[in-house]
Amino acid sequence: MSQLIPRRTALIHLAGGIVGLAALPLASRTFEQATVGPHGHDLAAVGSEAATYTDLRGIHLEYESAVRTWPFPQAPGYKLPANSRLTEDPSDPAEWGVGSGVAEAFFTWSEVTAYAAYIAHQRGDDSTAASSLRWIADAYSDAYVQAVIDDPDGLYVTHVIDPALHQRDFGPLVAFYGFDQPFRSAPALADIARAAGDL
Repeated sequence: MSQLIPRRTALIHLAGGIVGLAALPLASRTFEQATVGPHGHDLAAVGSEAATYTDLRGIHLEYESAVRTWPFPQAPGYKLPANSRLTEDPSDPAEWGVGSGVAEAFFTWSEVTAYAAYIAHQRGDDSTAASSLRWIADAYSDAYVQAVIDDPDGLYVTHVIDPALHQRDFGPLVAFYGFDQPFRSAPALADIARAAGDL
């Protein structure tokens, strides 16, 4: 029988990917409304988490589609990786929770956008930092994102984004993402920050 990998596990599975996701209740909600989100994305295509799985190739295609049509602003010089970082053992293929690719795209985007905000803050440009942080906070409440995460209490924004946005306290954000040693095990993201001149 194939291993089943729900979205929560898929995100934690990212090799050297998103630091600290295990601390938040992410990515297990059933999303059943067949509707179009405010950015024109077909939310029904994300699917219901209830017993809805696909293979890794399906998740990679989902990620690639999300990146091609990404609806949220990106910091100057930053671009999402074209390819998913989710992998599996070819000798033991799994079935992946539908929505994992979109969730990966969101958390990759939020991580590099948070890093851009942190670097702007370090340079004394708190206006640019605040803009990037607001993009994350606003995107987190968007129906497109809410379809693939499960954080009904908004813990990510409350505990990671808001302190930096409202109090200029970047400590929780730095700790959450490990920005004291940025992207040390995520070379694809390091390359993005380096290309933007921020690493």
